[in-house]
Amino acid sequence: PTDYQGNEGPGCGKVGPPGSYKEFIAVGASDPQDNLMSYSSWGPGPDGIIKPELICGGKGVIVVGP
Repeated sequence: PTDYQGNEGPGCGKVGPPGSYKEFIAVGASDPQDNLMSYSSWGPGPDGIIKPELICGGKGVIVVGP
């Protein structure tokens, strides 16, 4: 399963559950230059696993729909 990792801001070890669990793939937010957003949490998780595993657009994303 996947889940966001929290919006606790910069600083090591701020990723929260359930994204911090080893069974989950944590997803962070990036800016248009692919830098981790300042509000996006990062790990490691409580068991030492590096988090996030995946970073996706979180600012400046243009969505086109019907």
